[in-house]
Amino acid sequence: MWDKIKEIISPLAPVLGGMLGGSARAVAGTALKQLLCNNADASEDELLKAVQAATASPEQLVKIKELDNQYEIRQQEIAAQDRNSARSRQVELAKVGQHDPVPTILAIGFLIIYAMVQLYAIYNPGTQDDIIAARVQDAVMIILTYYFGSSWSSRKKDSVIEGLKK
Repeated sequence: MWDKIKEIISPLAPVLGGMLGGSARAVAGTALKQLLCNNADASEDELLKAVQAATASPEQLVKIKELDNQYEIRQQEIAAQDRNSARSRQVELAKVGQHDPVPTILAIGFLIIYAMVQLYAIYNPGTQDDIIAARVQDAVMIILTYYFGSSWSSRKKDSVIEGLKK
């Protein structure tokens, strides 16, 4: 049932569709039930019928898109808060003169593993080895994102979110 609902909602509201397919299904489902059925305790059958009916109603489509936008903004706010708290931790440690050696040790160890995996993938090409190398590269990007920020576009999104708060 949820797969049918997700299939209909995803093209209209990608954030809600993603939530319906993941661990946040209950949150998204309850929000959709409240929006479309006026009852947060509506059954899945009732929600499916309401979603199908909503696709024919421009007013309902607008409401679904607004809900999707609200969840997208909230996700961006949570991500920004997470980045800020991680950076604030580092700043606070520096202010009191403490240095946390764990990130340095992990970074050095990880870079050694990264180099070994890359060398192995170069000298022994194969699909599985390439997949492992790609996952290791993903981890490198996560580490770099933590220390240097993800991109200019993230900073731009942060400023847009701050502007929406005002």
